[in-house]
Amino acid sequence: MKCTRIVEVKLLSMDKSPYSTKSKTYGNYFFKTSIDDLQRDELVVFENRESYALGNVVRYVDYSTFCNGAESINPVSPSKWVFGRIDLNALAEMKQRGERLAAVKAALDKKVRGLELVSRYALVAQTDPEAADLLEEFKQLTEDDDVTHKA
Repeated sequence: MKCTRIVEVKLLSMDKSPYSTKSKTYGNYFFKTSIDDLQRDELVVFENRESYALGNVVRYVDYSTFCNGAESINPVSPSKWVFGRIDLNALAEMKQRGERLAAVKAALDKKVRGLELVSRYALVAQTDPEAADLLEEFKQLTEDDDVTHKA
C-alpha cells in the first residue's frame, strides 16, 4: 500500500495565446499525493477548487515537520491531491509519430497518383495509336522516375 505524502507545488497557469512562450507562475501550494518518485520541476496535475490544474513540483515536505508547524507554512493539512504526472516525452513522441505518418502517407499518395496517371495513359494507348506513341515517348523522357515504369 502506498503511503500518503505531502508535496509542495508551484501553480502554473498556461497562457492560451499562440504568441506566448512562457507560463505564468503563481504561488506555491501543498497537496497530498501517493506518488513516491516525483522530481523537482516535474509537471503534475492536481485538484483545485473548481476542477484541475497544472503545476511544477517544488519538493516533498516531511509530514511531521509540516504538521508541527516547524515549516514557515500554514500547518493545516492539505485536502486536495496531486494525482498524476504529465509525460512531456510521450507528447513529443506522439507528435513525431504523427508527423512521420503524414509524411509517409503523402509519399504513398504521390506514388498512387503517379501510377493512376500512367495506368490511364496506358488504357488510352491501347485504343489510340497516337496516344501509344506519346506514351512511349513519355516513358523514355521519365525513365529515371520509378513511378512511371509500372504500367
